Amino acid sequence: MKTYLLLLLLITASVSANTITPLEMARMRSILHLPTPATSFQQKAPPQAILFISLGMPLQALRQYARQSATLGVPLVIRGLYHHSLHVTGERVFTILNPPHQPKIKSGIEINPLWFRTYAVHVVPTLVVANGFHIARVEGNIPLSASLHMIARQSRLASVRKVAVAILEAHHEK
Repeated sequence: MKTYLLLLLLITASVSANTITPLEMARMRSILHLPTPATSFQQKAPPQAILFISLGMPLQALRQYARQSATLGVPLVIRGLYHHSLHVTGERVFTILNPPHQPKIKSGIEINPLWFRTYAVHVVPTLVVANGFHIARVEGNIPLSASLHMIARQSRLASVRKVAVAILEAHHEK
């Protein structure tokens, strides 16, 4: 914990002074279980399923989604920094992924405002399942597997239903 706080303080100070090094950023990503970003948003295609969340959601809900994300392989995405602060965002992500007296949650949270715009997400949580230009979404505080089942059974788009079924089958959630 001390290492985490020291590293976060170092990174926050470095960001403030515009002196953060790639090694410092890599260490922070490793500690927070954050994915390595593509060189630009345009080069990284969105995954076929994304759960859009906000770090302002209740802590228990965020932990449940993080566990489900790890199990099903569906990334969690936020629009931007929590309270406009890298430091506060890092602390919140650490708190979510490291519940007291429980195993660490092996998930991560990605920041990607472009995907929020691409899929016109204005309400969180929202699950988006896409296959090319075909998109289905489920909004509301619903377990991730239940949302995928809803899309797999009720989407009018066969290609999107297949994506949802494939995710569920890959993780034995039939």
